[in-house]
Amino acid sequence: MFQSAETVAVQPVYLQQNGGKAAWYDLAMGLREGRGGAAGTATIAAGAFDLGAGSGGFGFAGAVQDADRAVLRVAVGLGHVIALRGVGDEAGADQLGERLRQSDADLDALTPESRVAAAAIPSGKTEDGLVGLHIGRALEAGVRGIAVKDRANGYFCAGFWASSAMLVAARGGNAHVAAMAEPLAQMLDKDAAFGHTDRKIAKELRAVAAELGQAKPDVAKVRAAVARILDLSRS
Repeated sequence: MFQSAETVAVQPVYLQQNGGKAAWYDLAMGLREGRGGAAGTATIAAGAFDLGAGSGGFGFAGAVQDADRAVLRVAVGLGHVIALRGVGDEAGADQLGERLRQSDADLDALTPESRVAAAAIPSGKTEDGLVGLHIGRALEAGVRGIAVKDRANGYFCAGFWASSAMLVAARGGNAHVAAMAEPLAQMLDKDAAFGHTDRKIAKELRAVAAELGQAKPDVAKVRAAVARILDLSRS
């Protein structure tokens, strides 16, 4: 189980100053600006990830570890919806969002707050295009879920953070968003219920964070790391 005593570190201090909503609004305004250029936009809109298939959309009935990994895959899809909306690919976002709506049952392991935040993402309602607000709501809900020792919420945060980071990279990176990776990675390292797989996922989170810290983040490298996380979720 993820250790609740450490989850507060997942949210950078700036989220707790002057109200979390204001901080995410500032981030959202930055994500709205088209500073990333055509290459980053094209990489995000290159096509949906292979999230797998099963009963109920992306369902993986059976062992608990399969349920947790299903959460991870759906979370990656939700983060990609956010990234697609952020670069103006509404058609792609709507198409992926429709597929994800069929996988609601795969998120049953999440806390109610996380499920509400996740359910709002495919809807297309993004408050004047401020997708950063949706990123904030989903991650804050997931972090609170980890605090009640809900392992699925940890996987939700990891998958959603990594995938939505494509948009952050396309907009030039963000140190505060990057800072969220290390506490998540540390929890995966220490939990490691699936052995080396969790540690390898943690390594990919760190790789994404490192890219977000570059002067000119490479969206393709972030997308490649997300694809590797999906591959690991099946191993």
